[in-house]
Amino acid sequence: MIETGELSSMNQLIASSYRPELGFHLPVRRLKDEGFKALKALGIVFDGEANDYGFQHCTLPEGWAPSPSEESPMQLHLNDEQGRLRLRVFYKPGSQGGGGSVMFNPRFSVTLKTDDTLQWAEVYDGKKLVHRSATALRAERDLDQWGHNSRFQPEYLAAESWLAERHPDHSNPHAYWH
Repeated sequence: MIETGELSSMNQLIASSYRPELGFHLPVRRLKDEGFKALKALGIVFDGEANDYGFQHCTLPEGWAPSPSEESPMQLHLNDEQGRLRLRVFYKPGSQGGGGSVMFNPRFSVTLKTDDTLQWAEVYDGKKLVHRSATALRAERDLDQWGHNSRFQPEYLAAESWLAERHPDHSNPHAYWH
């Protein structure tokens, strides 16, 4: 069984040893045709067949590079030439399904922030803060430690509305990148 620290070290190793000329291996077992088309539209070039573990060799667009995720030791980020998060690669060694998966990242995101007494929402363009909602007293209602219910909080809804007015297709991971 692979331990969490070993996964973190593995992702650090993958990111630090990446060489564009050697390419990269993406998990493709769960990708459908539209997933492959979307990856190819980003400039990812696949060569060869998927291996027994569901990974396929590819060449990333110029300037793209992997980086370890701070969110999870089982996640690796693929950042574009401007350092913006474009893809999340999940590794699941030892799990029943095994292998991994790829998730496209939208350009804009909304996050609920809290401290001991207050809460507010922030809108990000990549890593850049572009809007902050009004601050309110922290609501204990429906907030869990993972933030799954954050999107129901008034501050989150206000920030999402602000974003939707400016970028109606903001949840589309393929929109607004150019």
